[in-house]
Amino acid sequence: MATLGNTVAGASIRQINGTARGSVFTATQDGTLVSLSAYIEDAATGDTFVGVLYNANTITAATLVATTATRTDISTAGWYTFTFSSGSITNGTAYWIGVGSNSAAGANVYHDTGTGYSI
Repeated sequence: MATLGNTVAGASIRQINGTARGSVFTATQDGTLVSLSAYIEDAATGDTFVGVLYNANTITAATLVATTATRTDISTAGWYTFTFSSGSITNGTAYWIGVGSNSAAGANVYHDTGTGYSI
């Protein structure tokens, strides 16, 4: 199984207040997305989080491909894994993968350089 992205928390922080934050990647082979891990902090009681995968060949009209189950157990800073029950990816296709939240208080997600995308 291949790993995409970083395995340490990035140096930059973005709030996930009522939106989704993530990154675009292009698949280099056909496969299935199994899980997404994100470093999250400052979640409040009642906040919900969900992993999302969009087809992003046209980011302005991205199509939702898969979601994870909603998580409500995020309360302390740390790595959280979101497991996809489906999520086929196709070689050469651009995808947007990220975490969405209803967090009104503005939970933070860590990332590497750049600002990423919001959907």
